[in-house]
Amino acid sequence: MSFFVCIIKEKMQRLIIIRGHSGSGKSTFAKQKIAEFKQQYPDAKIFHVENDQFLMRNGEYCWTKKAFCQAKMKAYHYLQYAFRVCRREPTQAILIVVSNVGVNVREIHRTLAKAQHLGLQTAIYRMMNFYQNQHGVAENVVESMFESLNSNPIENEIFVKNEPQF
Repeated sequence: MSFFVCIIKEKMQRLIIIRGHSGSGKSTFAKQKIAEFKQQYPDAKIFHVENDQFLMRNGEYCWTKKAFCQAKMKAYHYLQYAFRVCRREPTQAILIVVSNVGVNVREIHRTLAKAQHLGLQTAIYRMMNFYQNQHGVAENVVESMFESLNSNPIENEIFVKNEPQF
């Protein structure tokens, strides 16, 4: 691969990982990042990988342990597909956004390593907000997620805390 192609690839292909507990604003922040990228690269290919998108049935959120395991597998395959597109189309503007709770640090490091191997720019955001979560997750579960994330920091993650809206 030529130096010129590497420069183009570095500027145009990105992986953004967004971590946070339920109700932290991951989906909203992902949409903002996608809109920003599309404004800069209107012809970009966008891959938004989120377990929750695979838990929707006829517009309803359907969480069971089995459905969640299946959703994680589907999200994993979709992410791998996005990486294959990056490899096949090195000059195509591509944004991959992974927005999940993100407690599994080893999984995140593997994803980052794959992206960096492909020459993608990477960024990790940690959402610190407490909004009403869309899926009715109990408050004690949300607090547990928050504490798990605090116990599993990732180097160079960018903390995002929005000011309260009045």
